[in-house]
Amino acid sequence: MSALLRLALRAVARAGRFDVREDYQRVRTLQRRLAALPTARYRTPTWDTFSDAPDGHRVPVRVFAPTERRREDLSLFFHGGGWVTGDIESYTPACATMADLTGRHVASVDYRLAPEHPFPAGLEDCYGVARGLLEDPGRAGLTDPDRIVLVGDSAGGNLAAAVSLLPRESGHRVPSRQILLYPVTHYDHDPATSPFESVRRLGDRYRLTSTEVQDYLDLYVPYPARARRARLVAPLMAEDLSGQPDTLLLSAGLDLLRDEGEAYGRALAAAGNRVRIHRLEEARARGDHPAPLRAPPEGGVRGDRRVPGAGAVKLSLPVRRRHWVRLDNASNIFLAARSDVDTKVFRMAAELDHEVDPGALQEALDATYERFPLYHAVPRRGVFWYYLQDSDLRPVLEPETEHTCAPIYQADRRTLLFRVVHHRRRVSLEVFHALSDGTGALWFLTALLEEYCRRRFAPEDTADAAGSVEPEVHELAADSFAHHFRRRTRAERAARAREEQERAAHEEEFSREAASAMRAPGRRSPRSRRSLQERRPTPPTRPRPRRDGSRACAAPAPPTTAPASSS
Repeated sequence: MSALLRLALRAVARAGRFDVREDYQRVRTLQRRLAALPTARYRTPTWDTFSDAPDGHRVPVRVFAPTERRREDLSLFFHGGGWVTGDIESYTPACATMADLTGRHVASVDYRLAPEHPFPAGLEDCYGVARGLLEDPGRAGLTDPDRIVLVGDSAGGNLAAAVSLLPRESGHRVPSRQILLYPVTHYDHDPATSPFESVRRLGDRYRLTSTEVQDYLDLYVPYPARARRARLVAPLMAEDLSGQPDTLLLSAGLDLLRDEGEAYGRALAAAGNRVRIHRLEEARARGDHPAPLRAPPEGGVRGDRRVPGAGAVKLSLPVRRRHWVRLDNASNIFLAARSDVDTKVFRMAAELDHEVDPGALQEALDATYERFPLYHAVPRRGVFWYYLQDSDLRPVLEPETEHTCAPIYQADRRTLLFRVVHHRRRVSLEVFHALSDGTGALWFLTALLEEYCRRRFAPEDTADAAGSVEPEVHELAADSFAHHFRRRTRAERAARAREEQERAAHEEEFSREAASAMRAPGRRSPRSRRSLQERRPTPPTRPRPRRDGSRACAAPAPPTTAPASSS
């Protein structure tokens, strides 16, 4: 890397620094907003995930599917962020990319964060999810627990290493593999006392500084300093590292955590474990995320510069062209005027004559979803307007647990603008009004129920007895907004402009004649005034409602003439 580029990286890093203790909540909000820009594919797993904490609470997990699945493995991912920032939302784009590049499913764990939940809360959540899957991999659709790989970056790498230490001590199954991306493995990050050269030399040069790491540790472990030397906080301090998973450890050449991460890899290898260490010499790690995008070389402790012929191999992800449509002013109103009270969501429901079969209804929802491309859209916010962009999200059928027309659109999350819920015999479709009106929603619900009945009752080798209700293409696109708020063509705009000019000219001519008549000496007859009034254009009239509910065109009222004033 050239000296000029290094200087530019330092300038950018210093401009983006913040106070961890005071600004961590703002950083969380910013990360969620940035992560909301790309679109990602994920689903909520059907299997339960619980913490190892005494209360055994449920831990949120998202599963990301690759575009093309090439491996049956599952990567159990613990995100970074210094145990304080980062969450399942901000790491959604990274997890989706990781799933595509590796060709395997990725399960992201939303563990609790400090300082609201200090050590060991986050570790208990990660360990509970990992232990549950290792003991019963069938819940995740796996037959072999060795297919589960622990993955973590930075603070998440620290959690992954600690999770691997716990099972051997508690008698549970140990993971077979782990991938540690620039992990935190030591407790001392003070340049004056740290035993690692990278902390002393890079502690204040680039994005992550030694001061920030110390602040993160203060929030994560708000206990006496000796508590940070525990093996579950600083895995490098563990006395016995035998029986650990096969480890791939990646470090960044310009990262202050470089040396302590590589020291942990060497300690694992010294304890008899299979370890591969790979350094990316010109990567900073903080925000670069180069590690999951490169394949390491074969062998032991190597790097892409120090070993001849051991250069890293870049994997490129094909970029998919997204389609988008700009929302008109009427649709933008719903996005701007929504609130928790007025959610701008409407509902359509159907009552069946039997209990809903969730499995068949989910299959019908998947099939119907493919027939309605408009419903694939997610909202995006531009500089001056909102627009809809197609996505790879999949709708998930849910039992009806929230109140009617609960909020759907959330500015900091990427979600579909509709939901399908069920309760006993009722199937309900709720739609955010910026996506469609009642006509489009009715078509979707009708097609959904037709597909459900076909799958639920019609034999596979017979035609559908109820007939198809699949709408035509022009009917799918039919929407009241398209009719009443569509853009005018250039010819229509020109014709409208000519009409307005003619009307203005007529008004101006009438005004001149009226003014000249008022200036003329003498008194004009009522007949002359009537002629002026008859020549004045009359505004269009609206139909008056009749008593039977129909409308009739209202005849314009006859012009009234005021009595001539006496001079």
